[in-house]
Amino acid sequence: MESTRPIRALIRGLDALTVLNLRNGATVSEVAQEIRLPRTTTYRILETLSHAGFVYRDAADDRYRLTIMVRGLSDGYDDEAWITQIARPYIHELGKDIVWPVAIASLSGTSMMVRESTDHRSPLAVERYSAGLCRSSSPSSASCRSCATPLKKFVKPLPTSSATRRTSRRRARSPTAADRGFRV
Repeated sequence: MESTRPIRALIRGLDALTVLNLRNGATVSEVAQEIRLPRTTTYRILETLSHAGFVYRDAADDRYRLTIMVRGLSDGYDDEAWITQIARPYIHELGKDIVWPVAIASLSGTSMMVRESTDHRSPLAVERYSAGLCRSSSPSSASCRSCATPLKKFVKPLPTSSATRRTSRRRARSPTAADRGFRV
């Protein structure tokens, strides 16, 4: 694959945004000094970012400050992506060794989100789950049980009433975490 040259102007603009983010606004001179560019070049970068709506120049102190549009740049960012990046080579190697499908999931709100899976590579996969799929965190799901097991020492049992005990006794299936009085 042919390597491409980075766009220097874009890198300079991102450097300027980084400086403004680290400080609560900065003057042209402060940004120029930090990113080691001439003041005229830095001024043009900041004015371009201002024209695009990412920064504004505060008339009270001539400092450039970030706008809410900068936050919009992170809307597509997944803060749990590091899990996938670290786990991917290990679960693919494990999947090759044991042939069984392997997946890693993490809690996302009240659901378990599949972060990476070998389901499409395993001939033994009954259902093929893709990354990004959210499964309810019902106590009967394997991902929920594996997530809840280490947390048992931190979770307090729910108070059980006589009706709950009678219902639990009537169930013929094996007890789940909820049946044992644990919250997930």
